Amino acid sequence: APIIYDSVPDFSKLKIAERKKKFIDLILPSVLLVKYHISNDRNRINEIIAEEKAVSVKDTAFVNGLIRIYKVDSIEQLPKRMITPPSSIILAQAVLESGWGTSRFFRQGNNLFGMWSYSGSQDRLKAKYSRKGRQIHVRKFPDIYSSILNYYFTLGRLRAYRDFREALLTESNPFILVDYLNRYSE
Repeated sequence: APIIYDSVPDFSKLKIAERKKKFIDLILPSVLLVKYHISNDRNRINEIIAEEKAVSVKDTAFVNGLIRIYKVDSIEQLPKRMITPPSSIILAQAVLESGWGTSRFFRQGNNLFGMWSYSGSQDRLKAKYSRKGRQIHVRKFPDIYSSILNYYFTLGRLRAYRDFREALLTESNPFILVDYLNRYSE
């Protein structure tokens, strides 16, 4: 069911098999919704590119918003950035980064992927550790959908995932594609 959860239960008290099932049941709807919305947006971008008439004010605002999100210079660059990797990769990354939903960042901030925060204006959580004398913070999201959407945006805009995006154009095998995510986390 297309449900967006904004709070999570305590998975740590569940038996492992039940924890795994509940975790997947909790996040898969949001993964599928994000993929659906990005695919629709990419289709709309491709239609706008193909049109030979003037672009409406509404479409211009839509395009400019995506150009800012994906940090590109032109509309023509957007379709290759608006990627939707196989759901299995997203689920596996969420499992690894959140410890099957038991991490503090996930429980307190809906942060499935350990996304850092670099701005004091963002909702965020203070991490226990610092790096090179600087305090680390992670993003706090209003719901699981927002965490997953941010993950997709990260894969779509950062230079570190350029090869991953290129591989997605010709490859669908998740076992091959994950090799391109070796720079995701420590």
